[in-house]
Amino acid sequence: MNIAEILKRLPSGTKLYSALHGREVELVKVEEGESKLIYIKDNSTSKLLDSFYEDGSYRKGGECMLFLSKDEREWQN
Repeated sequence: MNIAEILKRLPSGTKLYSALHGREVELVKVEEGESKLIYIKDNSTSKLLDSFYEDGSYRKGGECMLFLSKDEREWQN
């Protein structure tokens, strides 16, 4: 699923959950173009933390590691 298409409609600062980091993070932006990287930042420091691919994976071909919350891990259009 292309969660970048869902996230690009949400404002910067939207709270998300990163299973990779095991904590709540904030959406920074979704990069337009071919790659459509999803950028997140740390809530407490406001520093850029990481980027994920358009399907929420940290590595190409990996599983989704970015969710709406710790308990809500289903993406729907």
